[in-house]
Amino acid sequence: LTDVTGVQTCALPISRRFAQGDLEGQLPAPASSELAALAEALNAMAADLRARIRDMDRQKNELDAVLSSMAEGVLAVDMGERVIGLNRAAARFLGAAAETARGRDVQEVVRSPQLQEYIARVLAEHHTFEEEAVLMGAEDRSLRVSATPLRDERGGEMGALLVLNDVTALRRLERARSDFVANVSHEIRTPVTSIKGYAET
Repeated sequence: LTDVTGVQTCALPISRRFAQGDLEGQLPAPASSELAALAEALNAMAADLRARIRDMDRQKNELDAVLSSMAEGVLAVDMGERVIGLNRAAARFLGAAAETARGRDVQEVVRSPQLQEYIARVLAEHHTFEEEAVLMGAEDRSLRVSATPLRDERGGEMGALLVLNDVTALRRLERARSDFVANVSHEIRTPVTSIKGYAET
């Protein structure tokens, strides 16, 4: 009776802390062998949970670091078209704040009708595709968009993932090359036409 009372007075606050998510501390081992085994099992469970939480935090920090350093934009939305997350590059492309975007409707974060259409399409058709979009602004930006269903560890669909590659510089080079070829062709064609006319004369 004394042992049980002792466990109730000293162990109950710690067990309550465990239940509230505070896994620091340990239950004392009482003299009763049955209660000692229970305290040992609870302490082992708390230690295991602490290790798992630390591992998950480490993995999350590593993933955040990778996403933040990517040049490509990454945008994830759930089945209700609410933003799950976006990295720094996507926030820059879309003119959005990554810190406040999570949980908001994608229409509030993504102002591009093309991107909104791609999100709705991948959620409806459930397959991967690639398209191109132009974001209008002070300076138009061309994006190569890879859209794919977002799946959980069991393969169930939980939303859509868009990877955005900035191809603005590439498109400018293509236009410059096309313009150059057109100008050169025109400049060459003019004297050739004159020479042909003289020859026919």
